[in-house]
Amino acid sequence: MNTTPHQPSLSASWLSDTRRPLTTMVGTNFLSLFSNQLTAIAVPWFVLTLTGSATRTGLTAAATILPAIFMSFFGGALVDRMSARKMSIFSDVVSGITVAFVPLLFAFDLLSFPLLLLLMFLGSVFDSPGSTARGTMLPRLADRAGIPLERVNSIYGVNQSLTMLFGAAIAGMLVGTFGAVNVLWLNAIAFGISGLGMLLFVPELGVAPPTGSTIMEDIREGIGWLWQQQALRTIVFAALIVNFVFSPVGAVVIPYFAKTEFGTATSLGLIMSGFGAGGLIGAIGYGALGTKIKRRTQIMGSLTVFTIPVLCMATLPNLWLAILLQVMVGIGVGAVNPMVSTLLLTMTPTHMLGRVTGVFQAGAMVAAPIGVLIGGPIISILGLPGTFMLFGSILAVLLVALILNRSIHDLDT
Repeated sequence: MNTTPHQPSLSASWLSDTRRPLTTMVGTNFLSLFSNQLTAIAVPWFVLTLTGSATRTGLTAAATILPAIFMSFFGGALVDRMSARKMSIFSDVVSGITVAFVPLLFAFDLLSFPLLLLLMFLGSVFDSPGSTARGTMLPRLADRAGIPLERVNSIYGVNQSLTMLFGAAIAGMLVGTFGAVNVLWLNAIAFGISGLGMLLFVPELGVAPPTGSTIMEDIREGIGWLWQQQALRTIVFAALIVNFVFSPVGAVVIPYFAKTEFGTATSLGLIMSGFGAGGLIGAIGYGALGTKIKRRTQIMGSLTVFTIPVLCMATLPNLWLAILLQVMVGIGVGAVNPMVSTLLLTMTPTHMLGRVTGVFQAGAMVAAPIGVLIGGPIISILGLPGTFMLFGSILAVLLVALILNRSIHDLDT
């Protein structure tokens, strides 16, 4: 089969000149996701060990989510105006430095809880612009490599699931063996390797022509375009509710459940790995069947699959059943996320990818800080069973609302 330099055959090596940048992007994405898993296990366990407080654990999570929302909103417009590659590298460097300061200051007995909150805040400021920057590069790198964007997004979903599956379990064992503070050193190193890979192997793709507008005008343009897409607008609302539930469940409720019911960081890692295993199944399923199943069916099916396990967690199951329930949650999330990402990247005009993606992510995450802040108090008031039942009921109401919503039908046209 004859090919051009920009469209090599699908059998071409992933290390060929045309595909090496995409391969590097996939690899650095894996490292960044693995680093985030280390943080997701080490930091909550660190706070719970030092304070024993679910509320302070929620405050720490909120300190990472609030700047992520703010910078998703504004950072996307910045990405449209500057080098996406440089933004990605800068994001990894800042994240690595701030994470490294946690064990460094702790070693000198200088790490107070307010200072930890500040470091978590600073470390997450450029996470969202970095993630947005890498996302805006994907269509061009996939086109250069001659690989369909759906397949690339499926690989990204597999990456996320693999890091959840193995990264969470490894992180749990490392925290249990070496302590949460020491594991954060590995986290910082992983961020550094990710940034170095982008620097050495991913080419500069250029900067979009100046729009002649201010950043705020660019953001308003992105909001206006997204608001006109009724189906995408509905998905943003649904994602807002889902993140309102899963942010406290993942950052506060599940760690507190593992701490109080089983008492080991390894159990938390295994539970989170169950989510990763399910996500892997869901992402692979999307890669194989995503184009053959109606998008509305994918959304409804995924939401059903991850609502039922949250309700079942109210029984406070044993460890292996809790892992199985998280596998189910992961299948639902892993199947729907690549579809939404592909939909957004293919529908959005190229010159607006950064701002639209940023606005979409910010809108989806805006309720997450509220969720993590109230997660601890809700546990205090309702207990773990009541907390799981409350959050599961919210997801069930959302499912009914989407079934009745007509705009979701537009996704299949």
